[in-house]
Amino acid sequence: MLQLEPYLNQQIEQACRQLQFPNISYQIDRPRQEAHGDISINLAMLLTKALKQNPRQIAARILEALSLDSDIIEKVEIAGPGFINFFIAPAYLQKTVTRVLPKGKITAASTAAKAAKRWWNSSARTRAGRSPWVTGARRCWGYGGQSAGVVGTK
Repeated sequence: MLQLEPYLNQQIEQACRQLQFPNISYQIDRPRQEAHGDISINLAMLLTKALKQNPRQIAARILEALSLDSDIIEKVEIAGPGFINFFIAPAYLQKTVTRVLPKGKITAASTAAKAAKRWWNSSARTRAGRSPWVTGARRCWGYGGQSAGVVGTK
């Protein structure tokens, strides 16, 4: 099964290279409110000074350059001053939870997706306090090893 972090890492790095953005570390986080998605990044706001553009415009350029698989990421939104919010597709969560939970515990696809969402929300917050991710020094992407098992494993 595809691991979510390396997948997003690859897509964001590819978009940054395509747009010729400078190397920059940014933070990936879990929004506190479910309406703000499953994963949020602040990359556009950090690029504002270097690019001398509005962060929402930068975020829009990043979104245009991304080529995400809709089976993994259901939608992406720009929020607030320029956060990019990713929403994980329920089908991807369902596949993940069927690998994590023992057989016989899931009765329907909708139940599996809801169970996956609850599992994702609870496990992500308990790993490292507020967020399982930390900022790293990779081109346009930061992540830590703590969350490698949060969504999907090989």
